[in-house]
Amino acid sequence: MTDETLPISDLEYGGSYTNCVIINDGAPLRLDTMQFEKCTFSTINFDESEILDCTFIHCDFSNTDWSGSIIYRSLFENCRLVGIDLAQTQLKDTRYTNCHALYANFSEAKMTNTAFQTTQLTESYFQNLLSIKKTTFVACQLDGADFGGTSLKGVDFSKSNFESLVFSPELMAGCTLNQEQAAIFMINLGVKIK
Repeated sequence: MTDETLPISDLEYGGSYTNCVIINDGAPLRLDTMQFEKCTFSTINFDESEILDCTFIHCDFSNTDWSGSIIYRSLFENCRLVGIDLAQTQLKDTRYTNCHALYANFSEAKMTNTAFQTTQLTESYFQNLLSIKKTTFVACQLDGADFGGTSLKGVDFSKSNFESLVFSPELMAGCTLNQEQAAIFMINLGVKIK
């Protein structure tokens, strides 16, 4: 379907949508095996939705609420996610590539095998994540991102960029940093480097 404004209830299993505006008509959002390209999700509240095996390319989710949702085996590529609320979501086998996600909120989410690649995550929130297993950040901009209250064990930041990062010192053991990032962490811990 192309160039339409569609309520959620009109979306079909396995459907492909291009340049559409998706609005919430009160029906629960259950997207399964769908493809969206250049679509705008214009309604603010999509909380407690279920997204399975979907692809989103050049879509706009700015300032929408997806808190408490389940997102499995899905791809977000070149999407606008500025201010998106993904708090308390379950993300599994999901990939964000070349997305613009400043101020995104992933707090208290469960992330398993989630990949962020060349994604702008400046000042995003990853506070108190319940799980961050096999989650990768490759060539991402993480400046000012907040990982407070989140165990960073197994997280590799070495291939991403940041000048500041909020973290809980007692929960940083086991994360991987490059030399420049290690110096930033040490300075944040009050260590003087000569």
